[in-house]
Amino acid sequence: MLTLSGAGFLVLGGLVLFTVIMGLLARQNGITYQKGGRTYVGFVGISAIAMMDLLASVFYGPGEAFRYVGYDAMFFLILTSVLIALYAFSMTEIAEILEGLGQKGGGVYTVTYLVFGQTLSMIAVASILVDYINMAALSSISAVENFSAVVPIREPLKIPLELVIVWALAIINLIGIRASVWTTFGVFMFLGYALVAAAMLGLGGLNADVMGRMVEGIWTPVQTLRSMELAPMLGYLVIGVGSTILAYSGIETVLQTQKAVENWKVIRKAYLFLVGLNGLLIPAVGILAIAHVPNPGAHVEGLITYYALEIGGQAMGVIMVLAAALALAFAMNTAFVGGTELLTAIAERYGLAFLLRTNRVGAHYVIILFLALTFTVLILITQGSATLVSDMFAVGLLASFVLNLLALVVYRFTEGYTVMKSYRTSVVKNVFLILAFAAALVYVAMNKVHGTMLWVGAAVFMIALGFIAARFLANPDVRYETQFNTMDEVLAYVERLPGEALNVRFARPREQFKEESDTVYITLALLRLRPPGRRSEGHFVLPYSSMWGVVKEMEAVIGKLRQAHPEKRLIVHFGWPLSSWWERLSMGLMVHRLVMMPKRFPDLEYHIDYVPRAPKRRSKKADGRRGEGRDRLHKP
Repeated sequence: MLTLSGAGFLVLGGLVLFTVIMGLLARQNGITYQKGGRTYVGFVGISAIAMMDLLASVFYGPGEAFRYVGYDAMFFLILTSVLIALYAFSMTEIAEILEGLGQKGGGVYTVTYLVFGQTLSMIAVASILVDYINMAALSSISAVENFSAVVPIREPLKIPLELVIVWALAIINLIGIRASVWTTFGVFMFLGYALVAAAMLGLGGLNADVMGRMVEGIWTPVQTLRSMELAPMLGYLVIGVGSTILAYSGIETVLQTQKAVENWKVIRKAYLFLVGLNGLLIPAVGILAIAHVPNPGAHVEGLITYYALEIGGQAMGVIMVLAAALALAFAMNTAFVGGTELLTAIAERYGLAFLLRTNRVGAHYVIILFLALTFTVLILITQGSATLVSDMFAVGLLASFVLNLLALVVYRFTEGYTVMKSYRTSVVKNVFLILAFAAALVYVAMNKVHGTMLWVGAAVFMIALGFIAARFLANPDVRYETQFNTMDEVLAYVERLPGEALNVRFARPREQFKEESDTVYITLALLRLRPPGRRSEGHFVLPYSSMWGVVKEMEAVIGKLRQAHPEKRLIVHFGWPLSSWWERLSMGLMVHRLVMMPKRFPDLEYHIDYVPRAPKRRSKKADGRRGEGRDRLHKP
């Protein structure tokens, strides 16, 4: 066992190492930087914003995990950390796709809207909104509970204090004060110092009892899994992941802030940073807290603060209370800011003008007051119970994970990797994560009824709101409708074409083709995005409404052409597939429908063609430079 001086040296070494690492990262345009007359947030700045959610979850996640799975929470904190790391890589791929489609920001709402349309996107909105509401309420409750671990607070005063925190932050947002990136980074550094010091003190204070509990919490679940058959093992894993997922809430915040960064590569760096830091810090602090506190079940709502008192005395307890208060307050502020941006985007898309009203400082006061009211109602309904609120929290969080991954997989299955191919993750890995998070969602939904009721109620309300707004105010699905061509325009053009044969070429948006006088060129584009431009008189851009609907729309076009011109010999052309076999396998369902088209239209002629790109012309100046280079090379 280390002496006091040894423990102090360990803490000092950890703090110095943390400072050096953060200093080196911050120097490389890590926090903010200027480029092209605009200020961008760097990957460390974005990570600091996300850390307000993630580090806030440290103060309630491990305790809630222990409530449900006991000392096994140690093992599942590590396992869930691995799953979250894999999920972070998928979120990076989504960031690249959204940027390539010209839709930076919006996160799960934007990607589900583009892929699935209105209904599922409103379920995604409900999931994120429930996530924000629960995060704010749980942050307020946990702040009071952590403070009461050092300074006792009478029970009747707790709920009023929790509501004071909510409305104080609402007022801050109403008067237009928002934490800057540098302020957030400063708070993040303080939280980092506090948690690193706590982890080092915990390591320095290891003894036989603590080590025994750590072995029990990490090694015993491994032995249990080895002795189980497949079905019970999967059930055990689902329960463990579903019980510890709250410790990692906030990982989706990086994608929500995409508008503030220069490009998706900054998002990639931010996620790599978060995976490295949180993959070590959150499990380490959670495991050490559960192992050091003699009876963790009695201190679930203030476990980390009790841990700080246990290893560092009153002084460390006070530091941890201050860290908890800052982290939880900034997490609630993120709920206000993120919720405001989310509802503002929906209001703009659906024409909900009353939600867009601002005060003299430009704050959306209607949305801010609505959010503060929902936070208040949830605290009052649950009577400030962290257990009930955390139950509600997990459902929306897991639902947003599943919807994000579903959208990514469906997009890649239908669109492939021709566009936005710089960063890609394994389809198999993404399907595995969908199954893992969906199973955890089912478990949580079945065992945490209050959370399921809140999520379902919010989803029904948002779907109804979207339907009513699209019907009577503004329908976002038809925003670009007038910029597309119509089938009537195609038929009118075909009417003027001579000859008995009609060639129809389905061209991808960036596909090269040589225009022929007896050919009509059709490009299909998603209705919810701005269409690509026409390249010639015989080129038409038609919309399709679902990612699964490309082949169906092709069949509809062919059917209408046959019906309008039964006298013509129809010849259908497709571009030559240049993607890899693995990519074609991942798009198997769509490709299968395409190659089976002759069974539906057996009297047509089909071709798969490859048109070479026109060679780039070299300038005489460039040729001259090449000749000079050859002369120099052969000069004796």
